[in-house]
Amino acid sequence: MIHSFKSNYDVQTTMDRVLEFLKSKNVHIMARVDHSQGAKQANLDLRPTQTLIFGSPLLGTHLMLKNQAIAVDLPLKLAVWQDEDGQVFLAHPDLDELAERYGIKDIEPILEKMKQGLDACVAYAISK
Repeated sequence: MIHSFKSNYDVQTTMDRVLEFLKSKNVHIMARVDHSQGAKQANLDLRPTQTLIFGSPLLGTHLMLKNQAIAVDLPLKLAVWQDEDGQVFLAHPDLDELAERYGIKDIEPILEKMKQGLDACVAYAISK
């Protein structure tokens, strides 16, 4: 399951705001992927769509210490896209579901900190 939110900004601005927030919290940015640019290089047309890959070893490592297979889904990813009606959305995975998928238990304080950080990031990125 993913959590999806409508943004008050275009894709570029929404993602720029995500980056601004995460950098202010010293979260490591691994990559910003512009899928629309990739599509253009393949002579295809895709509405604005971007993915950000980011994480904090201070938090994510605790999850990997419980089950290293979660590295398939870490670092976290967040996507921003424009739909066919011109509305922009931001989405990220459900962290409780992610932990459950890998059988990770007894780590609620870490998950709570991650969720609070994502919630604050989303609020900053999409709200005017």
